[in-house]
Amino acid sequence: MNLPFSDNSFDGALAILTLHHWPDRTRGLDEMTRVARRWVIVTWEPPKKDFWLTRDYLPHFLETDIALFPPWFRTHPNVCDIRTIPIPHDCEDGFFCAYWRRPEAYLDPNARNAISTFSRVGNFEQGIDKLHRDLADGTWRKRNEEILGETALDFGYRLIVGEGSA
Repeated sequence: MNLPFSDNSFDGALAILTLHHWPDRTRGLDEMTRVARRWVIVTWEPPKKDFWLTRDYLPHFLETDIALFPPWFRTHPNVCDIRTIPIPHDCEDGFFCAYWRRPEAYLDPNARNAISTFSRVGNFEQGIDKLHRDLADGTWRKRNEEILGETALDFGYRLIVGEGSA
C-alpha cells in the first residue's frame, strides 16, 4: 500500500522501535524513503555480546529476535549514518534491555506488559521464575558483577539516519 503523499512531502520522518511491528518492513521503508527528505529510525540489532536476560533466562527471545531484527540498515542504499545508542543504567523507558542493571524490574508484570517481546514471544514464566530465585539467593549478582559498576552499555540499539530517494 502506498502512503497517500507525494514524493518528498515531508522534511523528515521518524520511527522509534517500531519496525518489528510493520507487516511489510521493506515496503514501509520504501515508502518512508519516498515521502521524506530525511528519516531517522531507532531500531535494535540483537547484540553479539550476551545480554544476561537472554543468555541465562530467556534464550528463545534472542533466537526469535535475531530473525525479526535483521540488520537491514547495513546495506540499505539510503542510509547516511548509523550510531550506537548506549543504554544508561537508570533508563526509565520500558523497552527490552532498559532494565539491564535493575533485573528486579523484569519480575514486575506491568514492566513486562510494556515490552512487546514478552507478549509476542511468550513462554517466559520459567525464565522469570529462575530470575526471581537467582535474585533472591544472590546468583544473579555474582554472575553479573562486571556490569554493576557500568553506567551505560551497548545492547544493540541503533539510530539510523537516511536520505529520501528523490
